[in-house]
Amino acid sequence: MSEYQYYEFQALDRPLTESEQAYIRSLSRRVSLTPTHAIFTYQYGNFPGDPKRILEKYFDAMLYIADWGTKQLMFRLPRSVTDVSRADPDSDPNSPQFAQTPNSQLFLKLDTYGYFVVYCKIALTIL
Repeated sequence: MSEYQYYEFQALDRPLTESEQAYIRSLSRRVSLTPTHAIFTYQYGNFPGDPKRILEKYFDAMLYIADWGTKQLMFRLPRSVTDVSRADPDSDPNSPQFAQTPNSQLFLKLDTYGYFVVYCKIALTIL
């Protein structure tokens, strides 16, 4: 039985340099890469990199879709964008999740289940 996984990364603030593109290209032969986005698709196997680390270092947004129903939309934002202390992920498991990194970045992660994937894809395309 095959499985399908789709990873799309978008750079919004700046294009990737040649050396950054070379590193992203070295992660997998299954990449479609431009200076502003990278798409990895897998029928078998998994993405060899750490998506959160790739997002943190190179991109601003990431969309992940798997055929078993997992969908994630993540954004890398400056910490000044929101007050993380007001977020309460325990109140609703489907609410946005925030994570901070040592270099003052903030991740906004949306996990969706069901039919919301169309909206996630549209949101990432608009960005």
